[in-house]
Amino acid sequence: MRRSPLKYIAPVFGAVVLLAGALLITRAAGKAPRPNIILISLDTLRADYLGCYGCPLGTSPHIDAFRRESVQFMQALSQARTTATSHMSIFTGLLPPVHRVSSWLRSRDNAKRFDLAQLDERIPTLAQYLRENGYHTVGLHNGGLVSPDFGFQRGFDVYSEQLVPWLRLHKKPLGLRFVQKLLQRAVRNKKPLFLFLHTYTCHAPYIKAPQEMRERFLPHPLADLPVESIPDGSSFWSKYKSFWAAIDGNNEAHRRQVRSLYAAEVNYADWIVGRILALLKENGFYEKALIVLVSDHGEEFWEHGQTSHRQLHIETLHVPLLIKFPGGKDGGKRILDRVGMFDLMPTILDHLRIEPRVPLQARSLLPLIRGRESGHRPVLSFEDGLQFVRFQRGPYVYINGIRTTPGDWLFDAVHDPGETRNLAIARPEVVREMRSVAAGIMEEQRRIRARIVQGAPALRGLAPGLQKQLEALGYL
Repeated sequence: MRRSPLKYIAPVFGAVVLLAGALLITRAAGKAPRPNIILISLDTLRADYLGCYGCPLGTSPHIDAFRRESVQFMQALSQARTTATSHMSIFTGLLPPVHRVSSWLRSRDNAKRFDLAQLDERIPTLAQYLRENGYHTVGLHNGGLVSPDFGFQRGFDVYSEQLVPWLRLHKKPLGLRFVQKLLQRAVRNKKPLFLFLHTYTCHAPYIKAPQEMRERFLPHPLADLPVESIPDGSSFWSKYKSFWAAIDGNNEAHRRQVRSLYAAEVNYADWIVGRILALLKENGFYEKALIVLVSDHGEEFWEHGQTSHRQLHIETLHVPLLIKFPGGKDGGKRILDRVGMFDLMPTILDHLRIEPRVPLQARSLLPLIRGRESGHRPVLSFEDGLQFVRFQRGPYVYINGIRTTPGDWLFDAVHDPGETRNLAIARPEVVREMRSVAAGIMEEQRRIRARIVQGAPALRGLAPGLQKQLEALGYL
């Protein structure tokens, strides 16, 4: 339908003009907007090391500035404790026991024991949906646990770990040259771009930050402890083991140095984000783009006796989630409700008005953002073997196992947000109920998996009482 200049339309056609205008508005409302979409994943970044989440160290000036133009989710929780598992939930909108992709896939024994697999071809990804809807899809990642071995390349026109030297960007001024060319090409082609950027900058060993950043957070390093990477060509695992071999976890001075090195890496990641955002602005992409900053999981610093990200406690699962919508819509808004990190996928599809072919377990965040919904959502997180689950019911957080060790962890999230006191022995009646809910959750995950990828009939129903309980909690 073509608009005609109003000055050439006689008054007798006024009613026709009004009708035509109404039709145009209706069509425009149903047409999906197609902004460029930039998804930045900063691996291993715990939320509380960013200024906008309360860190007082000055680690994140660029991210803090970006927050002011974004919607910030204050209680976003990851669906898994490791990279492959959590990222696949981001890309599929499904929970780990349903997509079955786990970091443990690299162990043949674990893959067989826990029925793990590369992403099933019947499960579409965010990149696939976007490419089907006219997007040019590019993933520039840091390799490892987001490699094609797990199925992450699905739906990408380009998916490479070779095109950006993420860990050496401070030494390579032209390190983002490919991103620059990509943006310029997208402007010329008039085709919307989906760009996934992923880096392990914050991951252990914490020896990747440039010297000036490291000295800012660690002005007086302890002797004989590693503080910077030696470019000797050794493997990641060699450097990782060498770093931790020198650390005495019982020595508080060692602990402080480890945390300071991590803060320096967060500062380096923030610098990288600043470079990326500057590129987007220089090429006219920033204002109209949908830009997301997220992490796949956090990190442990002996809060529960461990380091790295081995457990399902809050320091491992609380991640930053910032979404800048085109034109800065809703910028500066803070959402206090608890959400799942994997809610990101249906949020993007909802914004684009794309209907997923496979029912998603995640839910769009747009109703929360627009004030049409309130209240904490049920958030589930899983261990890499996919047999243990963490969830919150009322004031209690419950975990029924960690790694390969069954057990009960029960915390009062209201009075003990740091999860420092295990109440499992003191609240046996609560534990019994939580065990029943956990069993029901795992059974339901098996049913959903069967419906999606096996085409099998639904498994036998849950016990009526448990069915109602899970429905009331929002898990079904």
